[in-house]
Amino acid sequence: MTTELSDQQQRGVRKRSQSTLLVVVIILIFIGGTIYVVQREQYTRVVYEIDGHTLEIGVDWLYGEFRGTDLPGDMYLMVGIVGEIAEGTGGSIRYNFDHRRMTLTEYLQLNETEREDLFGSSEAGEYGVPGTRFGGGGWGGPIRDDTYVWALRFLEVGGATSGNITVSFRVIVRLI
Repeated sequence: MTTELSDQQQRGVRKRSQSTLLVVVIILIFIGGTIYVVQREQYTRVVYEIDGHTLEIGVDWLYGEFRGTDLPGDMYLMVGIVGEIAEGTGGSIRYNFDHRRMTLTEYLQLNETEREDLFGSSEAGEYGVPGTRFGGGGWGGPIRDDTYVWALRFLEVGGATSGNITVSFRVIVRLI
């Protein structure tokens, strides 16, 4: 008595095996994606937030200090910015935004040329953004367990390179 399967039965077994494997892969992808989203939210924090601050384009630097965190494994944090210009109607926005490993005391001792050298090179570029929203700043990092200073200066808003603007923004450290 032979127990060999017919071709049709073999195809059925292969089809069920492939279907089972596909379901397992989809479940693993879903679980992995969910774990990443949970980790990203767990390690996301706002290190500075301001609502409705008036500053002079091309002149005023906004800055602040924050502390990083060492993460397990190969995960690391990055820093970026999101915000909007209150009275804008859209157009290009160019700004300097960066962070450096230093204390606020060290930052405050810098002269204008030193600030420009350290924080001016990370210009985010021009954005044609509706409603004058802006964001990005390169999401620089990695951020480790140390003290950092971020600095922001607007260079152009809607074609204007001088004058006052009112800005709201958040500096965010998050898992990338």
